[in-house]
Parts: sequence; structure tokens; C-alpha cells
Amino acid sequence: MIRANWRITIDEVVEELGISHERAQNIIHDILRYRKVSARWVPRQLTSTHQEQRMAVRLEHLVRYHKNGNDFLFRIVTEDETWVHHFTPESKAASMEWKHPSSPVRKNFKT
Repeated sequence: MIRANWRITIDEVVEELGISHERAQNIIHDILRYRKVSARWVPRQLTSTHQEQRMAVRLEHLVRYHKNGNDFLFRIVTEDETWVHHFTPESKAASMEWKHPSSPVRKNFKT
């Protein structure tokens, strides 16, 4: 049941199997060695396209700097990158999943 749905709760297991809450928890935690964990937040993930675009802009700036020197630097206007997305973020409780010690860690990327 856990392999079919990593987000299943102990209460759902109890209801479907008709066993006690303590017994279900004992089987899941002690026998199967699963733990309920939530995803970690990490900085936003750049796609290979984003990385290539950033590298192209950096190389273009480097070429212009070698061509024009400090005059080029005075013409650069910098701003903070702001990305606006409309979404409902997953709460920590909603992101919790059952993981076996050998399972990979799931990561959520910030937007």
C-alpha cells in the first residue's frame, strides 16, 4: 500500500486493513522501517536552457568589457531578478511521504 501511494496515512492503512492503529504503526515503522518525511526546500533549479542563456550573457558582457573597458561597466544597470508565479505552495504536512532508508530524498525547488 505504501509503495502504491507514498502519501498514505496510517489512518487510511488502518481503515483499509481493519487492524489497530498501534499494529499498523508497528508494522510500518519497526518491521518495514519506513519513516514519514517532508521534502526539503532548495534554491530554484535552473534548467539547462536557463544555464546556457546565463552563460551566453556573461560571455557577451566579457567580450564587451574587453572591447570597451571601464566605459562598458558604467553603462550596466543592474536589478534584482524577480520571478512572479501564482501557485498554492504545498504545505509541509501535505508534502510528507513515507520513505525507506534506501529511498532517495525528494527536493522541492523554490519559485
